[in-house]
Amino acid sequence: MDQVRSNKKEQRTNFKLLWIISIFMIIVYNSFHYGITANYTFTNWKLNVDIKVISDLFAIFGKLGVAIIVLITSYFLCNRDFNKDKSLDRVSRLFKLLWFFSWLFLIVNWLFRIVPFNASVLLKMIFPFLYSEYWFISSYIFLVLLSPILNLVIYRLNKRQLRAVMLFLLLFDAIIPLILRGANSTLVNNHLFSFITLYFVAAYIRNFFDSDQQAIRYGKSLLGYGIGINILVTLVVNLIAIHTHNLFLFNLASLITIYSYKQFFSIITIITAVGMFLIFKQARIKSNKFINFLSATALGVYLMSANPVMIKLMWGTNGWFRLADILHQSIGLAFGHILLNVLIFCPLIFMLCSILDYFRQKLFILITKVRSNKQNSKII
Repeated sequence: MDQVRSNKKEQRTNFKLLWIISIFMIIVYNSFHYGITANYTFTNWKLNVDIKVISDLFAIFGKLGVAIIVLITSYFLCNRDFNKDKSLDRVSRLFKLLWFFSWLFLIVNWLFRIVPFNASVLLKMIFPFLYSEYWFISSYIFLVLLSPILNLVIYRLNKRQLRAVMLFLLLFDAIIPLILRGANSTLVNNHLFSFITLYFVAAYIRNFFDSDQQAIRYGKSLLGYGIGINILVTLVVNLIAIHTHNLFLFNLASLITIYSYKQFFSIITIITAVGMFLIFKQARIKSNKFINFLSATALGVYLMSANPVMIKLMWGTNGWFRLADILHQSIGLAFGHILLNVLIFCPLIFMLCSILDYFRQKLFILITKVRSNKQNSKII
């Protein structure tokens, strides 16, 4: 019995560590997307090429982190019996978390005017789940609500049928949108549809990947293919542009990166995410208090780091980290500054947000206790 409990703890720790890594990848992506790409003009492309190539390589991180989070959540939801109270409680907690940070930064913005304050900003802060800033958490909530219905479908499918449904969804989610990019297609950028696709992928892994060795073998292969294609596509086009001194090819490299990785869950992103998921699924990591602490605060870390006010504070023109300004001032040390961003700035952001979310959790516990005491006193 103790051995079974130990194995369950180890498996949970594996997924907790992967959850932390996924949130960290999103922060790294945001640091490049908002701190370099949004504020950095590649006017002299021959000098700035190292910055651009590295930014393109990190372009996959954002959607990759989200895809892994959805896979982890789906893996644990897909075999769960429907419980209305638990489902509503889970969704309620997500809404409370989203509203707390949204209203907190609304107050911060009202006090310090970090983002120009207008009716649009106010509406986005009050109803964050209706706007694109929190597209991930909005789609995530809908996925949790839909999970009982999705499970009813999954329960009725055998291995061959589930695989056919999974491949059909992948076709319409990751391959056809690539062909239809720029066309008026409802499939392009449909995040909830992408989440449902990943839900069926996770269900197939949970129900039919019986062999540990099979999972590890497939995981290593898929991860290798995903990383290899990412590096190949990004570097080759950029290197050809550099070698031929062709600005058109240089801009084409950016276009390929944007179309392939940033705008939707491309097949490359899904392959890489599933590869990482399978490897961590089979890993054995002992329960660790530090990992437990970080994983418990990780969703709060994401909500803070993705808030428009926080993004402006961190990566704006006058932000705390001002990565674009640093690169402008010292183009010769650009690579070093990018490493500083990934190895120092982003971990620091994660830790600071994690500590803030820890106090948020304590506040929520205190509020719950106060409410409970009031209800008990009314009954008495």
